This record gives sequence, structure tokens and C-alpha cells, in this order.
Amino acid sequence: MTDSIEPRDREVLAVLATHGGETTTSKLRDRLSWMKQPSQSSYRVDKLDDVGLVSATSGVQNGEYVTRRVSLTSSGREYIDTHDIETGVPDIETRLNKIEAKNKSLQKQVATQQAVIEEVERIFDDLGVNMNVEQIMRDSVEIENS
Repeated sequence: MTDSIEPRDREVLAVLATHGGETTTSKLRDRLSWMKQPSQSSYRVDKLDDVGLVSATSGVQNGEYVTRRVSLTSSGREYIDTHDIETGVPDIETRLNKIEAKNKSLQKQVATQQAVIEEVERIFDDLGVNMNVEQIMRDSVEIENS
């Protein structure tokens, strides 16, 4: 979703954040030197609306053109709170939380595999077969890789 957020998109989000989360496309164009044409603001606002970071009202009401209002959504506020708005890189806390979650997942997978190894060894012991399951697994990986 937010992988496609470009620097100019982040600039729009930053302007919204400095305006309490809501502004008009006219004010966006006033604040952003590169955004001179209504088509530029429409493109950026529509893109951010499509990914759910902003909500934009229509530019037409009761058959007449009105300045569009743009508001940050809860996802937009979360993006601003958890990313460096200049680079788009998740902040250190967000990255650390993702790493910790991945680590927990990997620990569970290792524990599951260890339980399987212990069960196979128990079965071999019950059968009176003296085999080292870990060695067998290493040997099978070596055979597979050769």
C-alpha cells in the first residue's frame, strides 16, 4: 500500500499534518512550490486517496465547482506518526517492532521443528534404532545440495 508513496506525496501529507490534518487543494498549491496546476494537486490527492491515506471531497457540489477539501484518514495519520516524512522510511520503533515480531515467529518455527526432531528420536528409541536424527537431516541436506 504505502510502498508507492513518493517524495511529493509525502510533502502533501506533511502540509496536511501542519494544517491540523485538513486543508483545501488551493492551500496545498500555495504551500508547495512545485504544485502549480490543479491537475498536479488532483493527481497527488487522488493517488493518496486511492491508497487510503487521505479522504478528498469532490470538486463539484450541486453542479458547481468548489475547492476540494482534503483530510488525513486514520491510516494517513498513522503513516505520518510511524514514518520519517522526508524519507518515507519507517521510524526506528516501527522497524524494531517488525523485527521483534519476525524473531518471535522464527522462534516458534524453530521450537516446532525441535519438537518434531525430538518426536522422531523418541520413535526411533522405541523401535530400538540407534540413530541421530539431526545427523540424518544434515546428511540429507548435503545429498540434496550435491
